Amino acid sequence: MGDGFWMRRATDAIAAAAEALFPPNDRGAPDWLSADMVRRTRRWLSELPPESRRLVTLLFVATELAAPLLMPALGRFSRTSPRRRLRAMQRWCDSRFAPLRFFGTALESTMKMMYLSHPDSMRYVGVYKTTAHPDDPLQVEVRPDALSARTPAGSP
Repeated sequence: MGDGFWMRRATDAIAAAAEALFPPNDRGAPDWLSADMVRRTRRWLSELPPESRRLVTLLFVATELAAPLLMPALGRFSRTSPRRRLRAMQRWCDSRFAPLRFFGTALESTMKMMYLSHPDSMRYVGVYKTTAHPDDPLQVEVRPDALSARTPAGSP
């Protein structure tokens, strides 16, 4: 996927949204850098069918360039502070104006999907498999007895 003007703006928005949503923390959760959000999101975009790729890229480009219309700020989305970006995304998701709410929810959901699909994030929230799948490229902890440990005594 090339790095023309539009993809550079989309990449700026990906980094800016990820930084605001998944900042460094002292709780042990992976931050946006350790979850490799920009590279992984761009790779995912490159694997989408062309129509979907254009639509999701437009979501990020609009986030970056329409910031003066969507939030009280001058300039691009990525040039505002992470705190202002987070508040803006929260306002968009909570908006009573449905198109703005859909826009905010699409942005937030896309970023959360990418964050939670990283192995470190999955490990942090406690994702595991009960059966090994050696051909699965995503290696997740296997706990074969996890389901039996949850079965109440006397149950089949």
